[in-house]
Amino acid sequence: MVQLCLKVQGKGEWSRTLVVCKNFTSDSNGFVQFLVRPQHHNVVLLSFVATAVGYQTKYYSPDKRWRVFMDQPSAFFDVQSWYSPTNSYVQIADDKETGLECGSHHTFHVFYTMNPNVTRRTFYYLVRGSW
Repeated sequence: MVQLCLKVQGKGEWSRTLVVCKNFTSDSNGFVQFLVRPQHHNVVLLSFVATAVGYQTKYYSPDKRWRVFMDQPSAFFDVQSWYSPTNSYVQIADDKETGLECGSHHTFHVFYTMNPNVTRRTFYYLVRGSW
């Protein structure tokens, strides 16, 4: 089981504020799926901390003064947040790392956010390539 915590740092602030901690069970490849809800536009940093819940720090020195111990496994990852004044954002997710051949077909996912009251969506795109 992995505990995943999200802390955020606001613009002009030095400390990070805990938003949420949740426990997840990883899949057979060690991955967990989660969703980060939209943050206030003042947030400039998202900080993720993953901790192995079942493996507490273990001390091997009886008096703890020599500090012989094995730390609880954990890792962190910081992400700079983004902000759009129009409340819209587009991300194209592509898992193909190599180039595409001319005339070939390719499917990719497009993730976007927008205001909830929008009824018309206009999406412009530009495709560039070389022969």
